[in-house]
Amino acid sequence: MRQFIHNSLILSALFVTASMSACRDKTVDEIPDGASTYVGFSIEYNGQLTTDRVQTRYSEDDYNKVGTYEGKDLISSIDLYLVSPDGTFLESKRFVAATDLTYSYNSAGIQVIEPRTPFKTTAGDKVAIVIINSPRPLMATQPANDQTFAITTSLPFSAIGSFVDYQGERRLQSIFTGKSEVTTIVDGVSVDQVRTGSNHIELSVNRLVSRVVVSKAPDMETKSTLDGTFSHTTYAVGQGALAAYIFPQIEGTEYKSWGYDYMPDGNYLATASQFYCYEDLLDPFDVPVNLNTPQDPQANLASYEGKLLLENTHLYGANASTTKYRKGNTAYVLISTIFTPSASSIKDGGTLTGGTFYLGETDQEIYSSIEAATNATTTTGSYNQQVRTYKGGKMLYFVWLNPDDITRPMNSPVLRNNVYQINISAIHKLGVNWNPLNPDINNPDPKPEGPEPDSPIVPIDPLTLDDTYMTVDIEVANWTVHAYDVEL
Repeated sequence: MRQFIHNSLILSALFVTASMSACRDKTVDEIPDGASTYVGFSIEYNGQLTTDRVQTRYSEDDYNKVGTYEGKDLISSIDLYLVSPDGTFLESKRFVAATDLTYSYNSAGIQVIEPRTPFKTTAGDKVAIVIINSPRPLMATQPANDQTFAITTSLPFSAIGSFVDYQGERRLQSIFTGKSEVTTIVDGVSVDQVRTGSNHIELSVNRLVSRVVVSKAPDMETKSTLDGTFSHTTYAVGQGALAAYIFPQIEGTEYKSWGYDYMPDGNYLATASQFYCYEDLLDPFDVPVNLNTPQDPQANLASYEGKLLLENTHLYGANASTTKYRKGNTAYVLISTIFTPSASSIKDGGTLTGGTFYLGETDQEIYSSIEAATNATTTTGSYNQQVRTYKGGKMLYFVWLNPDDITRPMNSPVLRNNVYQINISAIHKLGVNWNPLNPDINNPDPKPEGPEPDSPIVPIDPLTLDDTYMTVDIEVANWTVHAYDVEL
């Protein structure tokens, strides 16, 4: 669902600085007992994307990173929570962009946002927590460290992150979260003293969502080695998490997203939908032609809106026996294209009906009917082979969003506040003909009726097997941006 947002603030970067400022002015409705100083906050936008990700194995040497992207975002509200270092809740306040905030530029040309009305607080050590664009009412206490935003019927994904129309442009309205270090708020600080740096709390915020942009090279078809033509190439996202923690969860060097410990087994069809979202597979986007340089995140992300999802990570492993990433628990892009084989590539010389063709499992040849494929013969007799049905000529390709190795991935972590930019440079192999990584009863790409060989895509398998069905060249674009080219 898309919504039109009025009176929203354009956010031009990810790094947010909140200053707790002692002021003498009007208070808000509620003042904590013993309050002895007024407090406000200001948010500065420094004009570039700065991610303040924790130092995990995915932060210092993340995969396919090509740069940063400033972003075009909207703010509708800012929730501020003040707590003591021991976690005792002190106070909270929601600031609505249209009525409660003022906007200006400082002497360095940086955009500054601050409340029209400061509020009163007590002196002492404090931690500031910020949630921007929260779809929930202001809470009576601070959010717990492991609290989540979960996709439900009452909280659809669009409330967590969505692209909206604003003043003739498309903007991203998504949840941001951040938490400061402990800062001492000094009693009796004047306005002038605040302006010179007293009572200043700094924190950075990150978008809760991740973003995917897919494009295709202008010469994709001419570089492709399959004998035929391609049309109606689309993409959608599957297996983003159903929930995201408000704050990153770190244990040692591991970044634990919600659903981190889920491992698919023989009961995948019944359990995966408890952890992952598959709704976007019902709403594929056309893949646009990439007229920009693939490594230019600013140009590409300004041109293409893309898809959103929630982060998804698992235990890192250097090989298939130690990694916990599996095809049935890793976020993927499903690329679909309609392939029309040339007449000369149809082995039996027949004419396709409705674009449907059939692939012999043994000889890997294309046929115009299931009978011709099954009864194909060699010099020594009939294959009597199994046959795959490509209804309407539709082929599917799975692309992992952030692979550690593009051609033979073992791990593929998807993190909040990251953009994954995929450019299809060529198609060299026939894709699969249905999607076994969608447990939803409304799977738009179900297993064909009739005899059908087992799919090569098995949920319990590691990301890499000896038999690969596609290759990818990747550059990944980051809010942190990641970008890569893929050959399918």
